[in-house]
Amino acid sequence: MGWSRQSGGPYVFDVAGTPPAGIGAVGEEAIDSDGVSYSCTAPAPTAVWVRLVAEGQQAVSFVLENRTDDPGSPATGQMWLRTDL
Repeated sequence: MGWSRQSGGPYVFDVAGTPPAGIGAVGEEAIDSDGVSYSCTAPAPTAVWVRLVAEGQQAVSFVLENRTDDPGSPATGQMWLRTDL
């Protein structure tokens, strides 16, 4: 786990370990001058790819919940993946 960068390429942060229950495993985060990319893997057989764009020094916090129902009152910006559909 940690930051790496190929010559002239984006900074990449490899994430290892087990995610909290109900949250898909985060595979890789690549940060470049154009924004932020997350590669997320949900439990089989579902896979998901999400691209988030950030500018400047903007902080990005990203959580993708695996759910079998919609939340009663989701917070602004909250995202979830329906695993039962």
